Amino acid sequence: MDADTGECSFGDGFYQSLLNDSPVGFALVSTDGRWLRVNRAISRLLGYSPEELSKLNFQKLTHPDDLEADLQLVDDLIAGRRENYRLEKRYVRKDGSIVWGLLSVSMSRDERGRPAHFISQIVDMTDVREIQRELEHKALHDPLTGLPNRRKFQMTLTEALESARRTGKEHCLCFMDLDGFKAVNDTAGHEYGDMVLVAVSRELEKSIRSGDQVARFGGDEFGIILFDCGVETGRVILERLRKRVSAVTIGRNRNLDPVTASIGVAAITPTTASARDALRRADLACYEAKRAGRNVVRVHGASVPPSNVIGFQGRGSAASSRLSA
Repeated sequence: MDADTGECSFGDGFYQSLLNDSPVGFALVSTDGRWLRVNRAISRLLGYSPEELSKLNFQKLTHPDDLEADLQLVDDLIAGRRENYRLEKRYVRKDGSIVWGLLSVSMSRDERGRPAHFISQIVDMTDVREIQRELEHKALHDPLTGLPNRRKFQMTLTEALESARRTGKEHCLCFMDLDGFKAVNDTAGHEYGDMVLVAVSRELEKSIRSGDQVARFGGDEFGIILFDCGVETGRVILERLRKRVSAVTIGRNRNLDPVTASIGVAAITPTTASARDALRRADLACYEAKRAGRNVVRVHGASVPPSNVIGFQGRGSAASSRLSA
């Protein structure tokens, strides 16, 4: 303790012991970013010993994507435009892994008001971030199959429509209904039906590119978006997919009639009116596939002929409910 100021130094034995035992990271950092003093929590968080950290600066350990925002706040602190700041950022540990920390920083100044060093506090947020990630994943994915759900699909469809308008490229929107799935549930039970849904989902994932998306809307309904793909190329891809679905068999019930897929396809182009319009056309095409005898792929044009609109008004309502549910 300084007898004149009544302030304690980070290096005082009692306070050093107190800080070292804290689960929260504390550090003194020079104005150029070097670690001057750190407690044990900082060492544990970053994976470096205090001696190793003394030879490093925080810039080197900050994730590159977070560094610019941090440095801007540091500049504001040094210039006196703010008294402190808080930032949730990523650090790169000694072993190369990434940890999240909630950083709180204030500035210590000398008797002339010149910047002396930073006083930093870091709370490990890695577990909190992981919990948030898991919750976000659950909110956007089907619990049975692990596929993106309706909500996630709607988000991706909006992105596809914006991409088409921005780049002029065409994408494929597909609706797929499983044929005969109700009979599977009624004959073999819902547990077996769930196994079929999971197996079909895996086949769908194998049949598309990494940048495309397949989602389960619920029941036996699925949606697919093929990016940067014209409808004729999409038809070829979906014909392969249709055959893979019809080949799905599960264990003891190989003698059941195979589940097949009716697939409707609509183009997403720069002139597509809306996501709802694209959904309506893909849904009508799926209905056309059902009417054509099931287990087929049907491509719908960029606009729906008036005769089809009259015949398929109910399907248009179904597409609307899919988007808003």
